[in-house]
Amino acid sequence: MREQSRTIPKPSERIRSAGLRDVRIEPVDEGYALQADFAFEFNARLEEAERRIEVLSDRGELKPAPAAAPATAPASAPAASASGAAAAEPAPVNNSWLDAPMFYELLLGEMEISTGHPADGFDVMLDAARRARDGAVFQRAIEIAVQGRSGDRALAAAKAWRQSLPQSIEALRTQVQLLVATEKLDELAGPLKELIERQPEAERSPVIAGLPRFLAGVHDKAQALSVSQTALAAYLDAPATRTAARTSLGRLAAAAQQSDLAMGYLQQAHRDDPAAAGPVLLALDLMGPKPEAEAVVKDYLARPDALTALRLAYVQSLEQRQRL
Repeated sequence: MREQSRTIPKPSERIRSAGLRDVRIEPVDEGYALQADFAFEFNARLEEAERRIEVLSDRGELKPAPAAAPATAPASAPAASASGAAAAEPAPVNNSWLDAPMFYELLLGEMEISTGHPADGFDVMLDAARRARDGAVFQRAIEIAVQGRSGDRALAAAKAWRQSLPQSIEALRTQVQLLVATEKLDELAGPLKELIERQPEAERSPVIAGLPRFLAGVHDKAQALSVSQTALAAYLDAPATRTAARTSLGRLAAAAQQSDLAMGYLQQAHRDDPAAAGPVLLALDLMGPKPEAEAVVKDYLARPDALTALRLAYVQSLEQRQRL
């Protein structure tokens, strides 16, 4: 005679027994066709899942898991070793943060967005992100704000992300990007400096070298230069970063129409590292307003290890100025 299988509770019964009154979602308003469709589809899928579980249970294909072996041996058995006892201990359980209330809060936020209420959806999503302390939810809140063309809300979400997860480099990077996009340069110096500090040492110079391009779209070039001077002050004397820092500041000064300051950064960067290509490229750009910058180019090209690409760039610069 086949052993009678244990009855497997339905998903809705398991969820209700866990404390949720009813897992089914009903339409909130008949006028919201999207919500109604979602509710009907959700209920249909739940019923289908219940039917499948019942079929499997009737066939005997869905059986309860076998009972776990006892952690301790009988009294008559020899004592287990310390390593064996440690291996018998159950592994710690790491539960997901996505519990039932959190699931419905996220669902409510998405439904607010889909029904044309992005501001309400953002508020719900940001509250969920604060409670979950999860970067993906914060990113979704920022995405909602950006899609709604609300830079202030996006920046508020980025700041909340940093407060909840201060060690997150992605949160810091997002805050810096939004500060530049919204041109709130008066708040940029501190986060930008911290972002550079938290880069691996091998990647710090390339990040500094890319700063002029990152700030190229800012309208207030003088303020962009001032913010960068504050953020890069600690790297002007370090041998590993001084050339990249002075070259970047020289480019930002040139963009702010401060040719004399740019020339000063250029000359010091070339003295620090005569073999560096960055100052030479800056000198090529400065040859128009500051003809004395050509001396830096010629000094570099006199080196036997000068790059062929820079020689060609110098020829093109002379051709553009009709000096060939």
